[in-house]
Amino acid sequence: MTELDFIPEWYQAGRNRQLWRQRRCVMIGLTVVVVVCGFLAAGRSLTLANAELSMMRSEFESGISKIQRFRERQTELGNLQKNVKMFEAVNPRTPYTAALAELTHCIDSNIVLSKLTIQAVPVESADLDKAAGRKQTRVQMRSAAAATSAAPVQTELILRGIALNGSTVAELIASLEQSGYFCRVIPGYSKNAKVHDFDVSEFEVRCVLADFEVIP
Repeated sequence: MTELDFIPEWYQAGRNRQLWRQRRCVMIGLTVVVVVCGFLAAGRSLTLANAELSMMRSEFESGISKIQRFRERQTELGNLQKNVKMFEAVNPRTPYTAALAELTHCIDSNIVLSKLTIQAVPVESADLDKAAGRKQTRVQMRSAAAATSAAPVQTELILRGIALNGSTVAELIASLEQSGYFCRVIPGYSKNAKVHDFDVSEFEVRCVLADFEVIP
């Protein structure tokens, strides 16, 4: 016979139930602790993920903004380059002020200009044909900077207005031809008209600035 024989069965059953309850409480507590720790870890990971996502989103938006600004600057640069090319194409080698001063000297007091057009046009083949041997002909601009242009251009002036009569228009053409500033003086038209019951002549004359020379 052992000492256990003196312990009643009801006491052992109660003791076992108490131990089982304690174990179950400990297991539930451990489970709760594990679940809480898991939630805390998941929450921290989610917070870090949100922070990284926000940082990536801000960097992405910043990158897009930089790309947009770069494209805008690229577009502006392209427009400026086009404007520079246009300006270089229209900008004459002879200053406008000198050409207009000479033009004013050539125009008689009996002539009134209604429109003056200045434009850049390619050097015409008629000018090149003046030199001997077309294949050996080249155009030299009277400016070192302008000589680098691949396609030489000339500045054309178109004069429109009214004159006292046809002989006044002829004198204008002769004066332009005699001037050293202009060449290729071509009459466009000359026709009779009435202005305030006065007989006048409407005319158009074209000429180019003689700031280039054809060299055979």
